[in-house]
Amino acid sequence: MPKSPHIIIWLPPSPMGPGMIKSPALDVANLAALIRQTGRYRLGLIDQRVDVINASAASSNWASGLFLLNQFSRCFDHLLKCPDHALNAFTKNVIVNAGSPKADFFIFSISVLEQFSLQYLIVSLCLAKALKVSQPCAKIVFFGNCPKKHARKLMAVFSFVDAFLEDGNEFSLLDYLGRGRDNSPVKGVIFRADKGLTYTDERRVLGLNKMPRPYFGLFDLRRYSSSGKVVLPYEISRGCANKCFFCYYIHKGKLAHKDIGKVTDDLAFLSKKYKTNYFHFMDAAINSDEAYLNRLCPALRARVPKINWSALAIPNISKRLLISMKAGGCRQLRWGVEYASPKMLKLISKKTTLDSIIDAIKNAHELGIYNYVTLLSGLKQEAKADIDKTNKFLARMHPYIDSVKECVWGELGHFSLAYLEALLCGRPAIESDKKKAEQYASILKKLNIPSEDIIEVLTAPHRAAFIISPQDSFPGGGTVDDDGRSLLSIFKAISLLKARNIAGIEYLNFLLLFGEHAKIQGYFLRHPFRTPEGKERILVELMAPLVKKSSFYFFYISWWDRNLRTALALARYLKKAHPSSKIIFWGPHCNFYSKEISRKYAFIDKVLRTDAPETILELLEKKATVPAAPGLMDYSMHIDFLAKHGLTPPVLFDYETSCGCKHNCFYCSSLSGKALWFKDIFLVSKDLRALAKLAIEPNVYFHDDALNMDNGRLGALLDIMAGIKPRLSWSCYMIAKDVSEALLKKMAYAGCRHIRWGIETLDPYKQRAIDKGLNTQEIAKILFAANRHGIDNQISVIVGFPYECSKDLDLAIDFITNNRKNISCVNVYQFKLRRNSPIYAYPGKFGISIDHTLDSGSTDGMPFSEKNGLPWQLKKSQQEYISNILKLKVKSLGLIDQDPRIYFSNLVRHA
Repeated sequence: MPKSPHIIIWLPPSPMGPGMIKSPALDVANLAALIRQTGRYRLGLIDQRVDVINASAASSNWASGLFLLNQFSRCFDHLLKCPDHALNAFTKNVIVNAGSPKADFFIFSISVLEQFSLQYLIVSLCLAKALKVSQPCAKIVFFGNCPKKHARKLMAVFSFVDAFLEDGNEFSLLDYLGRGRDNSPVKGVIFRADKGLTYTDERRVLGLNKMPRPYFGLFDLRRYSSSGKVVLPYEISRGCANKCFFCYYIHKGKLAHKDIGKVTDDLAFLSKKYKTNYFHFMDAAINSDEAYLNRLCPALRARVPKINWSALAIPNISKRLLISMKAGGCRQLRWGVEYASPKMLKLISKKTTLDSIIDAIKNAHELGIYNYVTLLSGLKQEAKADIDKTNKFLARMHPYIDSVKECVWGELGHFSLAYLEALLCGRPAIESDKKKAEQYASILKKLNIPSEDIIEVLTAPHRAAFIISPQDSFPGGGTVDDDGRSLLSIFKAISLLKARNIAGIEYLNFLLLFGEHAKIQGYFLRHPFRTPEGKERILVELMAPLVKKSSFYFFYISWWDRNLRTALALARYLKKAHPSSKIIFWGPHCNFYSKEISRKYAFIDKVLRTDAPETILELLEKKATVPAAPGLMDYSMHIDFLAKHGLTPPVLFDYETSCGCKHNCFYCSSLSGKALWFKDIFLVSKDLRALAKLAIEPNVYFHDDALNMDNGRLGALLDIMAGIKPRLSWSCYMIAKDVSEALLKKMAYAGCRHIRWGIETLDPYKQRAIDKGLNTQEIAKILFAANRHGIDNQISVIVGFPYECSKDLDLAIDFITNNRKNISCVNVYQFKLRRNSPIYAYPGKFGISIDHTLDSGSTDGMPFSEKNGLPWQLKKSQQEYISNILKLKVKSLGLIDQDPRIYFSNLVRHA
């Protein structure tokens, strides 16, 4: 033997099948790391598996012979009896394709995804036989997860194989390579010596913590790239706590874990060395030891915060642990469901039940973890009833499942020793060479459930489409000018995604597009539809061609449920066309009716209860994000959309300098949140200066709950706005409390043209209950001062509060009449009892009762009755009556009642 023996590890080609994922082989990387660590060998790799995975094998001269490897009896006849011309030609072509290599050791990998593969065994035997003829002194070694009995049987039959790893322990193979002329038994290896086969039943201790980091330097990782990313395999543990009777995994029934410190150090090193954040954990089940996993996930987040990983899992994980896993970088779980039949689950004995499977998959889906389900078929214990139950499970659970792979028993090394003996002896095989029929192909096709590879899901570039559908009342209903909250929420999210360098973002505003399209409006006006469904079908036909395939479709349900039906119609169509895409609903209405929407519409994957852009980012990145600095507000996609479709350029831009409110008004549902948060003043300055450059006369509509939550901060903001060129014109909401004339003068100088004042009520008792500290006299003085400095005042009044009477109406009329000269616009709103408000939470405290049976789940406000006053039907009539009286009075005074954003749009248009 030379001083530096030459070792070639060979990954031969094999027909594409389960487990052939686009990721380098971990067993090879582990073995390569051990061999390199000795410094004694010259090491090379022949990787023909990657040709098959990349479908580039078609150009190879051996590609046409791959099908022969599925003809098991023919292959064994070739190896044991009569040479087969076609198989000889195939083998020769594979060797020539590899460069007709010469080496001291040829090590063949005969497993795939940690499973013993019959096809890999056959091709390795064919190659080994040919190499032994041309290089009789070369040692032929087989390794992989081959059961001991199988290995010994093969060694007894095929004399051209010199050694076979029996225990799957790379250290055993390393000892064999270094034994020299010593023919003493080597733990874990059966090998050929002068007097025949040498082996021992003495076991070697598995030392995972002594295992060096996997070495992937022998692989051409560019060929394993998927969507520009490489996913590396890694094992945290080896073994499996279960003992499934159908599985020939040699480490089952025992389990060993690496130290968590080693795991995190290894992954941090591999991530940096190979420039990837993507890993596929090869453990038989990531949750075999939940206590260990509970400690591992926070460690991963701390040490490798950008990691994204996939793993195999037993479907009995608690939601609490799933939350921790997602925070630790989990993006996809490959669930070994096998069957949805209680009989088969009990027989398999993986400690799962149908309920645990359903809960695990639903919880993972809710958390944004991709669910890849593996099913098993073809077991002799299987009955038609078991398949039927699994079909029903798929039909029930398909909204929560992203991908399904059916493994027909026998495909992935599920072959018994009896079957191997039958092949070796030439007897009729117990299992037929003919591939067994798939049981679930039909229903998977019917349900549009794909069979995407693990790696494809991990590395897929996520596209996100943000969609605003037309209002349900189209072509009537609101105008394009009252769409500000939708635009603000969407572009806060888009701006954050762009700041995180997430590409593939699409924005489609059909409210604007159809609102200005005269032909579309004319068609719908000329052709009234008998049913809403008919109109929605035509709208979908108009919208669908403009919507590209995306990973996520975000539907913003603006103004409560005013566009819910049109959004549902388009979402239903997109889910059918692209079943792997995620349908997400969000917006004010979703904040309150998320459960109702989720339960009613199974094609919706998630309903968000927040407008926070970080939630959108988490969905796309598939993991909990660290608190993200908001990106600079970027409306370029909005402007480009308008220009592309020839629509009117924006009159104003929506913006907010803060989010939340410090007050706790009893009627308020706190859409923006009760906690008050201010955007960094430096970022506000940059945003406003950028917005000022987007138009010749830039106008900004501030959506803050109140711009004067902090007068000191407001003063600093005004100094910034006063210095912006071109000069901004802007509108804001203010609380009519502690606002000096000097402040109003400064606001006017900084470009304030319009203020919305939330007056709500003129009744002193209700003013105290509302928690803003307002009083009528101070409000009048503030309105006078604002008007004096050229600011348009718009006030809002709410009518129909519980126990409201004619006195409240008189107070409102008197106030508006007396301050007519200082008021430009009045909004009259009816009181709405909304979820999440204090009065909804504690109705008894306010003397009302809520009739939940009348809540449709799709209306703005809950029906209520006054316990010592009016029942709901009379209360509703009273609200309408008072509202109409006040609106008539407003009109008689020459004032208008108009949406604030529409008012400001008209104000700046006609300036």
